[in-house]
Amino acid sequence: MSFYKRFLVPITLILLSASTALIAGLYAMTHQQDARERHREERVVALALAGQIDGLQKVLREYARWDDAAAHAVTGFDAGWLDEQFGLYLHEANGYEANFIVDEQGRTIYAAVHGRRTGDAADRHLGRDYRQALSTAAAQTAGKEISVGGLSVGAHGPLLFAVHRILRSPGSALPRGAPRRYMVVAKEVDEQLALNTKQAAQIAALRLIRRPDPAEAAVPVRTYAGSTIGYYAWAPTTPGTELRHGSMPILAGFVLVLLGLGTIVLRNASTDLRELQASEAKAQHLARHDALTGLPNRRAFNERLVKLAGRDAVYSVLVIDLDGFKEVNDSFGHATGDLLLRRTSERLRRALPPHAYLARPGGDEFFVAWEHGGEAMDHQAAATAIIEAVREPHEFQAEPILVGASVGIAGGAGLEYADVVRRADVAMYAAKSRGRDNWCLYSPTLNDGRRERRELESDLRRAIAAGEISVAFQPIVRSRSGQISGVEALARWSHPTRGAISPDLFIPIAEDSGAIVELGRFVLREACLRARDWPFLLSVNLSPAQFWDRMLVHDVLRTLDECGFPPERLEFEITETYLLRRPDAAEEVIRDLRRHGIKVALDDFGTGYASVGYLRRFEFDKVKLDRSFVEPVVSSPEAADVALAVVALGSALKIPILAEGVETEHHAAILAMAGCEFLQGWFYGMPQSAAEIDTVLAGGANLAAPA
Repeated sequence: MSFYKRFLVPITLILLSASTALIAGLYAMTHQQDARERHREERVVALALAGQIDGLQKVLREYARWDDAAAHAVTGFDAGWLDEQFGLYLHEANGYEANFIVDEQGRTIYAAVHGRRTGDAADRHLGRDYRQALSTAAAQTAGKEISVGGLSVGAHGPLLFAVHRILRSPGSALPRGAPRRYMVVAKEVDEQLALNTKQAAQIAALRLIRRPDPAEAAVPVRTYAGSTIGYYAWAPTTPGTELRHGSMPILAGFVLVLLGLGTIVLRNASTDLRELQASEAKAQHLARHDALTGLPNRRAFNERLVKLAGRDAVYSVLVIDLDGFKEVNDSFGHATGDLLLRRTSERLRRALPPHAYLARPGGDEFFVAWEHGGEAMDHQAAATAIIEAVREPHEFQAEPILVGASVGIAGGAGLEYADVVRRADVAMYAAKSRGRDNWCLYSPTLNDGRRERRELESDLRRAIAAGEISVAFQPIVRSRSGQISGVEALARWSHPTRGAISPDLFIPIAEDSGAIVELGRFVLREACLRARDWPFLLSVNLSPAQFWDRMLVHDVLRTLDECGFPPERLEFEITETYLLRRPDAAEEVIRDLRRHGIKVALDDFGTGYASVGYLRRFEFDKVKLDRSFVEPVVSSPEAADVALAVVALGSALKIPILAEGVETEHHAAILAMAGCEFLQGWFYGMPQSAAEIDTVLAGGANLAAPA
């Protein structure tokens, strides 16, 4: 038998059969790939549309749970206030075309369309789906009210709407017998909604139609009651078809070449097969991984937990939420936020052991499935490693950016994976309530913690009203002479049964509950009365709520007048976050204070994002170097260089620098040598009572003129 008959014919037949099978397999695989991609896109669009509704409900929930809204629409009624703060504001700020206040019977109490008050009735304007949603909202149990919303077809066409009962801020309740009134907002379903949905889903050429074409991908647009009013349709992405069209000419060429060059064709066919397998593996990888960080996504994480539970593994789930990420995103932009998330994911990979499964479900959260076998898990060590990894400063455009981490931990023994994640999430929020960079292990007593916090809030309000909050004063000295040039007023609370309560505990409670304004007024008044006859500067911290209070300057001047305290001896300390949130408004507040002789100092400089431009713009009377820069100057030449640079910056801008956290003589010497004009810390005196300061003055202690 000739060589050709012996080898070529069998090889040709084999290659033809293999080529036929390969083409058929390629067609089937790419067809499935198209179907998977179409299903994925339909799911993404559906989630994006649901996200539009969720966003509307979220905005309404925050607006309806507002003391001012309750005061002007429930316990009282002020149409003028509603015109400005509700009808017009929500139209201009959020683009809501129609805004209503209704009672639980659906009667319209207030209506504004396109920012103007009208006599329209909500049920006529919004349609029957709205009426069904209102009935659902009205049937909710008191204390468990949530936003209700969806789509409805109203008098002018389809629209998005949301309904929420008007309540006071969390922690306070409406008076007994107050009428139930509901806030209703609506937004027309128009091309802008389609554009927003398209951007959220990242799908081009998305459009709203009445009937879908079978050749197109489509997602039904349903009303609150379930009626279909149209479809979002688009040309589906077909990666499989594109792959098939691109591969067919190549395969055909291979077949022709392999008829004469069997060995080469077989090798190339093997290569093609490996490429196809790699493509399939890549598609599977993308379906289970986060595109931004490359980490497993929520789907992959849930699958991991199911596998762990299926083999009775001992594991824990850790939920990590970044503290301060929103401020970074808002201040520096989403590109910087995305880069921060990628860097954080890399740090967490390095910080976690190989058996810990790290995932990013979305947003600024990370999940960890920690399998620890039969050994007990060291929760503190795990959480500390995570927090330390996250809190290291990031350098962006030569500016340090700091974020923190709140970590919640829950064990997975004997639980469904969803329950484990929920418990870890509860623990994470408990950790976050304790302040930045904390962790918490889930336990049923977390509910007790919430109850204790409410009790402390009530006790704090009573203590403020009864004048049981005291004020301590920590000296501020001139670095060169050691003379006292001022004191900082610090709030102190001695609970009748719990003893001394740390400011780190009761100040956040006051801020969350809204009691911080009254607390701040009390501390200012008490400090001015005590320090009235002292011959130096009085420094008082301003909370965000006080700073943004429209009556701030009026209230401060009235307090100074009543106490007989000269404005030029008062200094307010504010932090960088005030400047970043609303710089123009902050500049006006600072200018107004300084116009009346009150000094303004920038506190905790270096821990946030304020730039040199901010220092020049706001013309601060003093800048306080944060203790985090002061503590390491003794042991770290780099830290000393940083402190020196900050002092040099202050000198160039003609702004005095105060270093806080000075605890040793060595600290004081280095900082004085660096050029810090003022020093504060335990080395010069712990916070003292007014009587102790009086004793120091009576003893003839060194004093300095107010800075």
